[in-house]
Amino acid sequence: MVSRQRWRGAVAAALFAGLALGASAGWAAEAPTPAPAPKTETKPGDAERPKPETWPRRVEKPAQGTSAYVVQQALIIAQEPDARAAFRRYLELMHPDWKHNDKAIRQLEAFSWQRFRRQAKDYVLEGTEGGFLMTRQDPEHLGEGDDDVRIFLQPVNSKIREQPTPIRLRRHEGAWLITANSL
Repeated sequence: MVSRQRWRGAVAAALFAGLALGASAGWAAEAPTPAPAPKTETKPGDAERPKPETWPRRVEKPAQGTSAYVVQQALIIAQEPDARAAFRRYLELMHPDWKHNDKAIRQLEAFSWQRFRRQAKDYVLEGTEGGFLMTRQDPEHLGEGDDDVRIFLQPVNSKIREQPTPIRLRRHEGAWLITANSL
């Protein structure tokens, strides 16, 4: 009777021998060769076509009414010296679903707003008023049917935070408003 340990050793040896035999016979997996890059033809007018957006993007003066404009306004408001007045202005940028009663507003002020107010300066580009570095937007291109967006901001003035952080916005009656702020 063969002991279990000997049997395992025999199986391992047989497998190893089979692998070694396969490698010497040319059966070993080879790294795939990369496909040649497709040839691109340039056509007249290509120079006028807009180039795809590159990330990260500096956002310093976004157009009014855009989601980036709302984020910039929130960053500006968070840096105001009067915290109480700043919070009232910040509430105007919040989606109504998140400020539907007094308890929700108190929780927003006690937690999300306090954290955002402390950390907003970490995301503002030096020498700008609320400018920020956008590393990604999801969806990347907003169409008419897109009512939700996440904008990821890179902390540029922080020694602690390194990862981009999202702010979520949703359209309400045609205007972009903040639904969640993770900064």
